[in-house]
Amino acid sequence: EVDVCVCAGETVISELQTLTLFQERYVCIGRKKHRFEESFLPLNRITECDHLLVDPSGCSFVGPIDAALAAANVSRFVAAVLPTFSDLFRLLQTADYLAFVPERLVSLRRSELKVFDTELAVPEFEVVAMWHPRFDSEPRHIWLRELLLDVTMAEAQV
Repeated sequence: EVDVCVCAGETVISELQTLTLFQERYVCIGRKKHRFEESFLPLNRITECDHLLVDPSGCSFVGPIDAALAAANVSRFVAAVLPTFSDLFRLLQTADYLAFVPERLVSLRRSELKVFDTELAVPEFEVVAMWHPRFDSEPRHIWLRELLLDVTMAEAQV
């Protein structure tokens, strides 16, 4: 049973209600001891490494980063598709992988990660809360949605 799902806006199901929580962007990361010492990675360096990708369904080896790479006439090799970001962060520590992840997920792990600047033009995306319309007027659900909004707004101000 799911009361509310927090997800990227492009995954919204049209029959469900949504609330935009914040705008997000992808950042390129590697493990702290990654062989790339520079902080800026040009496209050719991005494609030298194997990549990790999160897809809870496990069905897709492509994501928004691949569209941005294709627009620049390059591609990457996705070595593993993982169901969760916590799995991605664990596997990332085992080799010189690269991954593009939402920036807010990196803030709590800065001590174990290297964040790379890139020339890749990846569009920002919305993070939304999604729920079934039957919960629209439910007081506990309204409280939960307001709490989600308050937490994300407070985090943005830090």
